[in-house]
Amino acid sequence: MTMTQSSPTYLNTEQIAERYDVNEDTARRWIRQGRIPGVRIGGAYRVRLDDLVRLEREGEDFTIETLIEKPEVDNLLQGLEDWAVERLDGNDLAFVADVVAELRRVLGHVSEERLVLNRIEEILREARRPRIVALPEIVPEAADAEPF
Repeated sequence: MTMTQSSPTYLNTEQIAERYDVNEDTARRWIRQGRIPGVRIGGAYRVRLDDLVRLEREGEDFTIETLIEKPEVDNLLQGLEDWAVERLDGNDLAFVADVVAELRRVLGHVSEERLVLNRIEEILREARRPRIVALPEIVPEAADAEPF
């Protein structure tokens, strides 16, 4: 008797939201934070049903909000991620993705979120600021030349 393995069942954010009676933004945030293991395929998140069932068996309670359930934190981190995806590649993109993941992890444990938010806002402002190239100073040739 041969046993065939069936391919895994994947859920989208709408199905996850329905399963836990939350909105889709919350389901997406849980995936981005790593609370639910998922992947992004073509701009949409997918989560294996087996992973959700395992988390439920392990006692994960998705009715309890984590400390980072703050939209302004998530929006800034998402903005940083989106900026990196649009402008970076290779090691630089991987570095930013690692930093964002670490920030999401740490923000669940720190009480001084405002400091981290300020730093993220500063980074995003700097990233959006056009680069200005300094021009060399022009020195008049004659010492007795009139200033402009």
